[in-house]
Amino acid sequence: MSSDEPITADKWYEWSRRERVNKLRRQARRLYGQSSLSSDIGSYDAESVARKMLSIAASAFWNAEDTDLESATHSEMDSYGSWVRTQFGCRLVYEAGAYYQRCPVAIAHKRIGMSIGFTASQRICSICREDWADCVHSPRELYDVVGGENADGSCRVCGSDGCDEHEPGRTYRTPPIAIVTEIEVLDEISLVPKPAYPDARLTSIPIDTESLRMALGASFSLGLVVSCDRCLSPCDGIQEFDA
Repeated sequence: MSSDEPITADKWYEWSRRERVNKLRRQARRLYGQSSLSSDIGSYDAESVARKMLSIAASAFWNAEDTDLESATHSEMDSYGSWVRTQFGCRLVYEAGAYYQRCPVAIAHKRIGMSIGFTASQRICSICREDWADCVHSPRELYDVVGGENADGSCRVCGSDGCDEHEPGRTYRTPPIAIVTEIEVLDEISLVPKPAYPDARLTSIPIDTESLRMALGASFSLGLVVSCDRCLSPCDGIQEFDA
């Protein structure tokens, strides 16, 4: 653990969140550079890289909510959206007689996500792999954990599969994580303004056909390609929803 990393669990959670946001921001910037260069030389993958950039920029914004990084990630996301619209054009998705908004930047401007309520029949500690209720590790404390994989392939430090962040053999100071291994009952899926898991957001929003007809006039008919121009205008803020 470097000298600028936190020494208490509370500070660790704040630090970890900030690290995640800045990692996503760096990824988005790299993809912007890659897409811009690919576009300049006429590479076929320029647009697909740009669309991936938008998803990552939206994730950075979601993870930065209620922190001092929220404003910066919002501005960056809007800037990327404007560039993609200008460079490649954007359109609504038409499927089975209906139109949908599936742009992560447009969706990120609606403060809404999904929350899952469930009853877990088994949770284990990420450090000792014992039952969470019985193990000695406290989520309010930091412990020395050696990086590498558990027998099931999960990371010893963060519990995720396919982790590329924590190096085998290196020691990290980290709190334990409760890993749900069995779910007994899925109680509900609710729409909430700010989900506990920041990336649990909508991926598709239906567009009212009549509103399109009124906006586009007599020339509109179902199946017509409809351009999305929202990122060409100044941002009018985040649309809030009641809990």
